Amino acid sequence: MKNTTRSLQFRNAQFTSLAIVLAIVGAATVACSSSNTEDGDDSALHSNDASDVVFLDQGWTEQDRAAWETTSDGSSVIPAPWLLALEKADSEESFLSDANVRSYGLIPSPRSEANPYGLPVGYAKQAKGGGIGTTCSACHEAQITYKGKTVRVHGGQGKGLTPIFTAGMYGAIAAMMGPPPAGAAAAAPPALPDTAPATPKFARFAQKVVAMPGVPWTTPEELWAGKMGPNNTPIPGVKAILTRVLAEKMYTESHGISYKAWGPYRQDAVTNGINMIAKKVTGAATPTLENIKPIDAAVSLPAMWGTADFDWVEYNSAFRQPMARNIVSTLARNADIVFTDDPRGFPNSVDMEHLFQLESLVHKLRAPKWPDFFPAIDRAKAEKGHAIYQQACAGCHEPGSVQVGSLTLLKIKTVPISEVGTDPLQATYWATRKVDMKGFAGMGEIPAAQFAELATQKVMDFSYAQMNATPERIDEMNGFRKNEWTANLAYRARPLDGVWATAPYLHNGSVPNLKELLTPPEKRPAKFFVGEAEFDPEVVGLVSDHGEYELDTAGRGNSNAGHPYGTDLPNHMKVDLIEYLKTR
Repeated sequence: MKNTTRSLQFRNAQFTSLAIVLAIVGAATVACSSSNTEDGDDSALHSNDASDVVFLDQGWTEQDRAAWETTSDGSSVIPAPWLLALEKADSEESFLSDANVRSYGLIPSPRSEANPYGLPVGYAKQAKGGGIGTTCSACHEAQITYKGKTVRVHGGQGKGLTPIFTAGMYGAIAAMMGPPPAGAAAAAPPALPDTAPATPKFARFAQKVVAMPGVPWTTPEELWAGKMGPNNTPIPGVKAILTRVLAEKMYTESHGISYKAWGPYRQDAVTNGINMIAKKVTGAATPTLENIKPIDAAVSLPAMWGTADFDWVEYNSAFRQPMARNIVSTLARNADIVFTDDPRGFPNSVDMEHLFQLESLVHKLRAPKWPDFFPAIDRAKAEKGHAIYQQACAGCHEPGSVQVGSLTLLKIKTVPISEVGTDPLQATYWATRKVDMKGFAGMGEIPAAQFAELATQKVMDFSYAQMNATPERIDEMNGFRKNEWTANLAYRARPLDGVWATAPYLHNGSVPNLKELLTPPEKRPAKFFVGEAEFDPEVVGLVSDHGEYELDTAGRGNSNAGHPYGTDLPNHMKVDLIEYLKTR
């Protein structure tokens, strides 16, 4: 195997483990309410031209695509002025430059009416407040290449590296402090000075921020130390936010908890999501750090097309309602939530209307078709492959139908992990994870599914009350489905529409292409590279003999065992089956 691995940001970035602690920065992201915050012309920074990208026909208009990439959901990771003024940790180059964005594996995007800050795909300006957060396209927008052409796959498997990019932001902020003192102890977070750092990097940052219209900080010292806002509301500065970031980073690392580098196209969103929400049980000022657990059950980022009609979603079919699913995803990406005994529910920053708009886009989204500039599909082989599919695959992957209220949904088959034989960690983790409620509402430890159902329902109750939503509107926004969560020791077998565009395969992304998926498990590659965007139409997957990250299937949660279906077919039948799957 040729090893030309590049040393990318997720392997050597400062403060990589900050990706699991970003809930602590939320207080600063609402500090500036101006929607006019700009930082001058950035045309020199953004060379990406969307006209160079082939957008497949998936049922979306150009406006739909822009909405998918730029609609905020209420999450927030950094104040907009800070990001716009931020330099890379090791140079004066803008953190938002195309070169830096690409170095993190993200897709640059130029300024536009929908994207006034020129944020990369996956980040969006909050509709309310002055924060910047992530949105659905952070994980569910793919870009592949083939012989010089770039292809965008809407709702596809993104690289999922936005947590690393966000962590890099705070690594760059920490770099404004200058190098740590010689002999500084690593057992405790450093005590930050009361006065602003006397470094050229902070001086440049502060000069840019305080000059922006609408920001609450008027001097570099205010930006560093914070100030009191209207109604004696504290507006944090860099010191307060960075102090909490460093303290929690120290806690997680001292307890062996860090953001594991599992590579592109995968995330342990379930663990990270519950961590981000459960740590707020006792309030943001005193986070429940005991509720932060190791993040090591990585799964492949799922494609979105068709999911709006699934009866249950998630790899282990853990939850039913679209709105609840989207709420927990938003909370996991640092939306505010306050656990309180308020009878209306839990106050929060989730943008329910925007979540409904995004889910409506998923309803319209169709699976991508094999591009016409890829090698032509052999229709005779595909026809033979269809017959093989009906015999070897359809029993699991062809959905039935089920009536849920007034809806007819796709009934997706789930296969017990003892039967399918794939890595069990994601399913078993969810089934055994507990959350310590610390006496909230008289509760102690409760199952993660019960916790997620409670949190999402309380968010809905509060938000719908704030919206004065009618029962009919609530039903519509909830997808006419109940908020139900469960913990199955099984994995779903989703329909294979667009499967050609969803490599790597299995729920944990442990098999690089369809050819290897039809190989007996013991003969599949024990290691392969991920991160290259170049598509290989012969094996149907991405180039895997070199790349950004080497995936070792012997690692925890990475097993490529199981799913032996079709592996005993003669080679010519495997070829025919793969040819058919290109047509899906």
